[in-house]
Amino acid sequence: MSSLHLAQAVDLIHSHSGDAVIVCSGHPLAFWLNQQGQTSGMLPVVDCENDTLPLALGIALSTPQLKVIVLQSSESMKASLSSLGTVGHSFPTNLFHFVCNVVSQVPSPTFDFVAAAQAAGYAESRQFVDVELFASEISPFLASGGPKFACLNTVTPTFKHQIPYFLLRDSFSSVKEDISTLARNAKPEA
Repeated sequence: MSSLHLAQAVDLIHSHSGDAVIVCSGHPLAFWLNQQGQTSGMLPVVDCENDTLPLALGIALSTPQLKVIVLQSSESMKASLSSLGTVGHSFPTNLFHFVCNVVSQVPSPTFDFVAAAQAAGYAESRQFVDVELFASEISPFLASGGPKFACLNTVTPTFKHQIPYFLLRDSFSSVKEDISTLARNAKPEA
């Protein structure tokens, strides 16, 4: 069993995301930008991390033909737990939600995100701590209908990362155009 590092999780999600819209915030966003750069269809959420899931839910509901992947930190998820209930009630089958929970070597109180997502009504709720298991199960996880939730317990320490200014200035309008283009070109779900 090998521990799951955030860099590995980001690489695996990116390699299986296809034409999905990626809504990303916090330290997962910093790792994504560091490894992948600004990718097409990626909406970086800066200065409103607590709204990551509600923003992704709005995109998922308004463009059901597109897969929407949410990638956020456990801190921003804790600040918007009520959004889990909204997802469960709305039940967008095109929403796939990943929460990156940095596991510390120092014992501290934990929150059971998997149980919270199950109680909220997600179709599936999983926890991954092992890179090999995550690598083998991400494809089927993303292939069938959601909403699905995965808590990624990573051993990667958080760090401060300079978010480029252009993301604040240009990202929403360019992502809106990308989402519109993806929606026009998407095949209707069977």
